[in-house]
Amino acid sequence: MKTNCSETEKLLDHYSEWLRSQYHVKKLGDADEVTTPFLNTIGDNIRIYVKSLNGNQIELSDDGITLQDLELSGINMSVSTRRELLSKLKKEFHIHQRADTLLVQGSIQNFPRLKQNFLLAIIRIDDLANTKHPNVENLFSEEVYDFLDSHDFGGLREHPFNGNSGVTYSTSYVIPARKSKPFRLIDLQSNLSFNQMMCNAYKFEDIQKNAFFSSKKLSYTIIFNDQEKHPSKNSLKIANQSDIKLIAWKDKQQLLSLR
Repeated sequence: MKTNCSETEKLLDHYSEWLRSQYHVKKLGDADEVTTPFLNTIGDNIRIYVKSLNGNQIELSDDGITLQDLELSGINMSVSTRRELLSKLKKEFHIHQRADTLLVQGSIQNFPRLKQNFLLAIIRIDDLANTKHPNVENLFSEEVYDFLDSHDFGGLREHPFNGNSGVTYSTSYVIPARKSKPFRLIDLQSNLSFNQMMCNAYKFEDIQKNAFFSSKKLSYTIIFNDQEKHPSKNSLKIANQSDIKLIAWKDKQQLLSLR
């Protein structure tokens, strides 16, 4: 389906309105419980707790649920490799830890960025449930990178971009625009979940709104590991609504068309 810029803007606005409608807020003592549409590995909606502090500051936390659920799922977080992974993720997203509780603090004015960053952190940490097979993602990524390099795609690995919200996103592979080809963003997903699809849709929308891309054509593709998992119907729906192209790793002809 061909769309013009004004139609795409309306689609993005519609998506933003729909996403907001999926959030629910409940007062709990001195904090507000925010139920998000994102699911954790045990199928529960991820919840964030918002608490006002002195001096126009705010605290977001998970009330200890993320790490506790991982333990209940049989993930031993005392294993050194998992401790290192958790430490790296906390450092990447500037997350603090108090006992089992993950949290972040900042100004109320910075709430949009704090909330988005914190939610992404919880999803990434919750994904440690997949470390029962720790090498799958790395092997998949290296295999795809080898393919891209050997077929002279001419892109850059792990390139950062700032979204309009101010959040910095890392993209697995970026191919500059040339001739009739747009600026191409490519992400690799070994285990493409609905949560990841929702985050990817927000990420693409946020990057598109950055002034740098206002006059540039931009495309976004996710290469997923079809040997591990196929996208759900809801993931496909989000991809279609957000103009995100999904390509299975086995479909080499489709991959070559990205060059």
